[in-house]
Amino acid sequence: KDTLLIAYKDSTYQMTIGSLKQLKLRLIEALKQQQSPEAYGYLIEELQRYSHPIITDSTAFIGQWRLKTERQSLWLERQQMPRAPLMLFHLAELVFADGQWKVKKITYKKVWGKP
Repeated sequence: KDTLLIAYKDSTYQMTIGSLKQLKLRLIEALKQQQSPEAYGYLIEELQRYSHPIITDSTAFIGQWRLKTERQSLWLERQQMPRAPLMLFHLAELVFADGQWKVKKITYKKVWGKP
């Protein structure tokens, strides 16, 4: 499948393999611009070497980064693997501006697993 329709804010957008490739480059640049880019070095290397965009029936991925919609927001989310009692999720909030997807901010969250 080459295209995924995404409901974002009050519109519907098409996400294509081409737009995911552009978004991958923007994600790499956003990671390089973090306050401590060395902390994100392994994510940058992973994206540059091993992360190919794919679209399935219901979602899109850039390597281990999964496209998600949540509360009128669009995110790329990367879950730490393997699973552990304390999980780390890297998040890249996306915005659609000037006719293209851009990375608004990079954050992370820690989630405790169920015992």
